[in-house]
Order: sequence, then structure tokens, then C-alpha cells
Amino acid sequence: MATAVGGCQTLSPALVSCPISSVEQATRIQDLAPIGMTREEAVAKLQQSGISGSYGTARTIYYCDTWDQSDKERWHINVELLFNEQGEVHGYRPDPKSVAVNGSDLNKPEKPVKQVANVSSGTPVDPFAE
Repeated sequence: MATAVGGCQTLSPALVSCPISSVEQATRIQDLAPIGMTREEAVAKLQQSGISGSYGTARTIYYCDTWDQSDKERWHINVELLFNEQGEVHGYRPDPKSVAVNGSDLNKPEKPVKQVANVSSGTPVDPFAE
């Protein structure tokens, strides 16, 4: 008796962490969709370049989520395109220009998160008690 053995085939490329910083991601997206470009043109240009995402509820933000790099790999990215009331690109998050000006802030450690429970016992900790 012969048995047919089949395997699963993935139809979409593997999703991996983006190897470039979010500022570099935003810079590259800014090159594709510069300030002043209309919403429709910007999203079409991003999609042609392999970037996919979704709009916020008011269509004033386009959340760029993935960027196809090849038929085997796509990057998970985190850049937001901001649109003004006229439907034109007017900014990015992160903002490459802002980070370039305030670049020294990149090396500062972030403020630690306040502990809300004792890790060993699970006992709640009052976050307002100093």
C-alpha cells in the first residue's frame, strides 16, 4: 500500500525583525513618500515598494507594518506616516529630522518602569509610595 506524504508550503515570506533602526526605516519611507505627497500617492508608492500597513480610524495616520525584501523574507517595521487635513504627508513617526537634531538623547537610558508587584511573592506594590 502506497502512502502519499505531503508537506506544508508557506505562501508568504518569513516575517523577521527589521535589521535597521526605526529612524533609518522612517528615513527610507520619507524618501519614498516625501512631505506634501497626497495620501493616495504615498500609500500606492509604499505598496509598490513592498510596504504594507493600515490606516487609523480617521485616515490621518498610516501604520507601516511590514516591508517585503524578497520572496523569502519580509521585515517587521514600525513607522507611521502622518497626514494633514488636506490629505498630504506632513510628518513621520519616528521623525528622522527630530532624532537627527536631538540625537544625543538616543544614548540616554530610559526611565525605568515602576515595579507594581513584588516579583517573588506576587504581592502588589503601591506605585505611588516613595
